[in-house]
Amino acid sequence: MKEKMVHTPAFEPDNLMETVLVQLPKADLGFLKTLIDRMGWHIRKRSVCEQFLDDVRNGDVYEYKSVDDLLNEPEP
Repeated sequence: MKEKMVHTPAFEPDNLMETVLVQLPKADLGFLKTLIDRMGWHIRKRSVCEQFLDDVRNGDVYEYKSVDDLLNEPEP
């Protein structure tokens, strides 16, 4: 008697999802994208607005006293 295999999609309403941040070498990015496609996962990049809000929450902002201070700041 053959066993029946049941395939369940990766995204069912009752599956719990986790969002992760992964840092890896650029050379490995192609392999990761292939793996993501084969597993049925999704990539979502953070918007510029989300990145900005994270900077504000982390205190990674600088307040200038005037426009002249902003324009006269040397490049990093």
